[in-house]
Amino acid sequence: MVHSYTRKMDPGKYDTESLPAALDAVKDGMSLKRASVQFGISRPVLQRQRDGTVRHPGESRLGNYSAVFSEELERELVDRIKMMERSMYGLTTVDVRRIAYELAVKLNVKHGFNSETKMAGKEWLRAFTKRNEDLSIRALEATNTFHAVGLIGHGCQFSQTC
Repeated sequence: MVHSYTRKMDPGKYDTESLPAALDAVKDGMSLKRASVQFGISRPVLQRQRDGTVRHPGESRLGNYSAVFSEELERELVDRIKMMERSMYGLTTVDVRRIAYELAVKLNVKHGFNSETKMAGKEWLRAFTKRNEDLSIRALEATNTFHAVGLIGHGCQFSQTC
């Protein structure tokens, strides 16, 4: 999926409750045209949903791609990454992609990750970091042990009084 694509139309702008309600109304005998006007859903969409020629009947989905992890699993992954950052174990983008692949395999989640490299894709990482902007995933830098422990900046060098 190309990340620079911008949608040129605004399909699927109806809410999730109106589609099942409109389908129920059509089943009860209301015409497609009247149901489309009343519920604000286009007539061809209602017709495809009624006839069952869509992949996910009764749902409003845009595009062919769906999220690999649920919101709960993704939040757990974000918490794990943040915990590792706090413990001064910085993660590179490759590390995060490997962790995501291992999590998907461990939980038997359907994914499109690369099985040869055992990593998630760059596009998945880009979308993941865009959804979780509070993450700081970057190249590692050498950290002075005294900075990590918090001794420098408090007037303590190599003396016994620390």
